[in-house]
Amino acid sequence: MADASRQTPGSVRTLVRTRQRGLRFAGAAHAAPAIDPLALRIVAEPELITAMAETLRPDDAAAAGQLWAAVQAAVSERSVQPELLLHAARFARRSGRQQQAATWLQDALALSPRDLDALILYGQVATELSRPQEGAAALERAIALGADYPDVHLRLGDALRAEGRRRAAAQAYRRALQLNERLTAAREALRAIVEEEGKGATHELPA
Repeated sequence: MADASRQTPGSVRTLVRTRQRGLRFAGAAHAAPAIDPLALRIVAEPELITAMAETLRPDDAAAAGQLWAAVQAAVSERSVQPELLLHAARFARRSGRQQQAATWLQDALALSPRDLDALILYGQVATELSRPQEGAAALERAIALGADYPDVHLRLGDALRAEGRRRAAAQAYRRALQLNERLTAAREALRAIVEEEGKGATHELPA
């Protein structure tokens, strides 16, 4: 399998052009439905989605649209795998399609309930969709399964804070700082909670 992380912008454009040519050929031949060549590549190599998304220029709406169409076609395959759904969800979130990302992540977790990457991303996406209780539950499960990482505790703190559970959020931020004392976002969030509760006790913050 090719290393998708080594895909260059040129090769990404080539894949997009290949998709366009393949669909035009199928249309000219009156094939129904047309086989999307880029979607087939994505099914075989799901990591291509992330590799290609990272090389898209912000102003290249055409290429982004082609990639999105190919991702949708790939996900519609009957034998879709959790890895494909995860990469598709990452691209959906990157494209501002949080609801679609959440749906694909739910599908991925239905197939692989212990997938840490899917749990962590779902926790973040659910929080962004104003469903912090779901987000916190997913992140807590990920941590219980071994994802004891500073960024995960930071996201858990954000979800708990959005849910109104400030003390639990403070505990999550403290754990994040125990694991990485340089995590500024956790320190600032913890300080804000202390101020919100009117304690003004900065000595409670990790040094």
